Amino acid sequence: MDKRRENILPKRLRAKSVSDMFFEVSKAINREVVMSRKTLTLALACLLISAVAFAADSPMRVGCDVKAPVLVNRVDPIYPELAKQSRLSGLVILEVVIDHTGNVTDVRVLKPLPFGLTESAVDAVKQWHFEPATLHGKAVDVIFNLTINFKLDNQDESENN
Repeated sequence: MDKRRENILPKRLRAKSVSDMFFEVSKAINREVVMSRKTLTLALACLLISAVAFAADSPMRVGCDVKAPVLVNRVDPIYPELAKQSRLSGLVILEVVIDHTGNVTDVRVLKPLPFGLTESAVDAVKQWHFEPATLHGKAVDVIFNLTINFKLDNQDESENN
């Protein structure tokens, strides 16, 4: 917590996080605790500043005013030979963070597939580039789900026969 905020707020409104501060201010208002207008204004201003700073550092979800990123460069995943031989197909679902420059920075597997398909999907997606997501025209980091479809086409099936 910012020391300046800690020192100027009354002890009952000091909090370790934005949500704690919001909770304390809400409790004070609901209990109709007597506090000066200046203290309440200061507490709410600190809460707002903290919330904006927190949001700026954390990836957002697409929706409302957050516009989705647009894929600019896609690298196709390699279909592992073992998966081809096993005639395995299906979906790998990934949750990725796309930063404000359009690069994929973090990848978390939500639905894996065996025989190297998951690893192939992750390796490919890490090379993708996007036009970044925006909030009110400003590029922002977002959390975004990607679905990679592994499907054997007829040519691959005929080669295996």
